[in-house]
Amino acid sequence: MFDHPVDQKKLVSNFFESDYADRCPALEHSVESVRELYDLGFDFIGITACEDNESLITKRQRNLLSIFKFNIPVYATGFHGGKEKILQSFSSSIWVEDHIENAIAGHRAGHRVFLIDHPYNKEEGPYTRVKNWKEIKDI
Repeated sequence: MFDHPVDQKKLVSNFFESDYADRCPALEHSVESVRELYDLGFDFIGITACEDNESLITKRQRNLLSIFKFNIPVYATGFHGGKEKILQSFSSSIWVEDHIENAIAGHRAGHRVFLIDHPYNKEEGPYTRVKNWKEIKDI
């Protein structure tokens, strides 16, 4: 993809430090579906693979608040951290993911996992594959 070495940590850090981190768009059908689930009493958390840096976490929380209109706690894994340790700290619940490794980690941690379908995650595994949040809400 690149004709020179890429510093992945710097690339990700630059993204989270940019203004775009405050205005990431919502996934298809997520605004209505997440709000309906929240109104039914479901709690939400976010786990993101970025540096465990308060300003980055605050940006992510601010972005989620602007989209969903309620506060969602955000946990950071660190740049190369997996989500399994954080997922293990929560009682068995529902986990929504788009990366295979984190979906499997959610399953190992005892959660029912929904994997949102993307071109980069076609492998089968211990999760329910869905196209969007509306499908999750309707299950």
